[in-house]
Amino acid sequence: MLAKIFSVGVLLVLLLAKTAHAQGFNQALSLGPGQGYAALPSSTVFDFSTGFTFEAWVSVVDSHGPGACSTIAGKGYTTTFWMGLCGTTLRSYIKGVSSLFDAGTVPPNVWTHVAVTYDGSVRRHFINGVEVGSHSDAPPMTTNGSQVRIGSDVDWQYTVSGLLDEVRFWNIARSAAQIQSTMSSPLQPPQAGLVALYHFDGNANDAVGSNNGTLALAAAFATPNPAIFSITPALSGFWYNQPTSGQGFDIQFPGNGVALAVFYTFDNAGNGLWLIGNGSVSGNNKATLNLVQTSGGFFPPNFPADKTKIKRDPWGTLTLTFSDCNNATAAWVPLVAGYVSGSMAITRLSGIGGLTCQ
Repeated sequence: MLAKIFSVGVLLVLLLAKTAHAQGFNQALSLGPGQGYAALPSSTVFDFSTGFTFEAWVSVVDSHGPGACSTIAGKGYTTTFWMGLCGTTLRSYIKGVSSLFDAGTVPPNVWTHVAVTYDGSVRRHFINGVEVGSHSDAPPMTTNGSQVRIGSDVDWQYTVSGLLDEVRFWNIARSAAQIQSTMSSPLQPPQAGLVALYHFDGNANDAVGSNNGTLALAAAFATPNPAIFSITPALSGFWYNQPTSGQGFDIQFPGNGVALAVFYTFDNAGNGLWLIGNGSVSGNNKATLNLVQTSGGFFPPNFPADKTKIKRDPWGTLTLTFSDCNNATAAWVPLVAGYVSGSMAITRLSGIGGLTCQ
């Protein structure tokens, strides 16, 4: 049965997913070190009340030094909204200085998708489409007459250093599923709730309306260097090696750097073998997991009530290295005698619907 599952996988039509790659798209806004921004005109489209989402792809560092913070975007943090980095922590304000909230880690100079939402009662932070923290806030968001700055703030003119791309402002609170469904491709308006969009492809024009930005100080446009493919939750799914169809991997990235996998394979006697792994994302495009082999159970309804009879013996390690949306390498190092280290190329068989990749 296992062989059939993996050999006819294409016929299953399991919502083939594509995943976020290392961004940016085309060109990006280049800032710094520590100065430069895109100034947006003062406009009521940036006056948010009980619906708000800010999204951006960033490959940046906090350039203001230890114990300080640098701005990703803001409209005056002392009175209204602001998003930025304090070290590697994503911080936001939505109602001035009394509304500080920290949640989520943004690794230095690694393309990362960040989002902040507010639905009139709860503010949420997302990293690569995964919610990393929430905070209760009474409505409404506050407003002022200041300009919005991308890469700076009228009240905190310390700029992140690096690249920003695909900056989006919405007057609705987007869900995790909505963020994940559009974060991995340049967005094309119109979109319900989208009030401003900046692709930064050689200009700071608003792709939605007339709120075009102008560059200040050391801001410029740059073509991002080719970057290493980045792991996101959308890589979750079934993967297999076509020449050895009949074995394969169920790989899951639930977020926050966690990696899970089941290696469906065979032992040296030809019997089915399931190796269960858990570990962490250990680089932009790599995950390292510890594998265990379970024993002591029986097919239901005879599964033992005494869970201590189930043994989980260490088997070895598994390293998954992804090169693009649909191709990876699985490498293993056994601890169990009789098995040898090896690797195989694997390709995507199925995934999670609604997520896209280029």
